[in-house]
Amino acid sequence: MTKLCNADSQAPDEYFVFVDPKNFMARNNLAVGVFTSAAFLSCTMDMGFLEKYLRGTVRYLPFEPTSSDIMAVSPFMLSSIAGYKIEYDFEVLREKHFPLFPSRLSATYAFGSWEDCVLAKERHGWQLSEVRRFRLRDTPLNRVAKVDMEIISAARTTHSPVPDHVCSLYWAGQPGLINGRPPLWEYLIEGSLERIDEPLPKV
Repeated sequence: MTKLCNADSQAPDEYFVFVDPKNFMARNNLAVGVFTSAAFLSCTMDMGFLEKYLRGTVRYLPFEPTSSDIMAVSPFMLSSIAGYKIEYDFEVLREKHFPLFPSRLSATYAFGSWEDCVLAKERHGWQLSEVRRFRLRDTPLNRVAKVDMEIISAARTTHSPVPDHVCSLYWAGQPGLINGRPPLWEYLIEGSLERIDEPLPKV
């Protein structure tokens, strides 16, 4: 069994993943029957990476901020960097305070119940027909964190930097209670998820 990184409890046995049919990597992984997170796969390829993973010193960020001479920002530039800036803010704080937690830039995203998938559909319009059921293979390298995805959803509605206390709330597995809305719990998973060919509830 895998213990949650940010709670004194066990991670679920089964998970539910929305598989984007337009993403070729997702389609390939589904055909193979296994979703393996990027860091977990890298651990099997390079001993040096494995050592960093165990120490919590892996750098996941593909780009770092740099100085810019421009004094104004175009709408295109703003829309181009907005999503990455959010991920950057959350990843920098994770590196500093939660280094042994799964990175959003590497993990597989999943829900722990069908009911949460239905809630995601109701709030965000996701298609339940894309959900597949998986089981996490038990290995000592597994890392699983339970987080409120609505904190990220709210961050995407603003172009302001994400405050550290909001990032900390997310990584600590606390509910964001954005605008009084109850949390929508999802799991960030470092490890291999194996497809379970069992029928899901009727949509």
